Amino acid sequence: MGSDDAPRTQSHGDQPDSGPRPFAWTGNGDVLIADDEPTVRNLTARALQRLGLTPVSCENGTIAVATFSEQPDRWRLVVLDLSMPVMGGAEALLAMRSVRRDIPAVISSGYAEDQLVGRIADRDGVAFLQKPFSVHTLAQAVRLALGETA
Repeated sequence: MGSDDAPRTQSHGDQPDSGPRPFAWTGNGDVLIADDEPTVRNLTARALQRLGLTPVSCENGTIAVATFSEQPDRWRLVVLDLSMPVMGGAEALLAMRSVRRDIPAVISSGYAEDQLVGRIADRDGVAFLQKPFSVHTLAQAVRLALGETA
């Protein structure tokens, strides 16, 4: 093994990613998630936990609306998949906002944001999140929906 093959030592600043990094922004409060894909639902929940939030997951919009309606003041935010069987995110948000007008929302979709226009009548307090997404882009969307800036 030549000197070029020897393992290189790295300074502290060059250390490879060794696990979860702290985020500049963390929040608190309960977040309702609705996504029909279990993997996406679970990943979203774990990402929200890393951000300091407490997620509660539902498999479709109908269940999410029922859960939301039981305690509308409990929720800091909702994260809804735009396209779900039974009830999609746009319809679920409309139903939730008939109960609590000011609920912030993140709408996620594999489709482009311009396809959202017209599907959500009131976009105040709504952020779009393109799938697939990272924890950092989720955090940005959450902050935008909550009206928080950098």
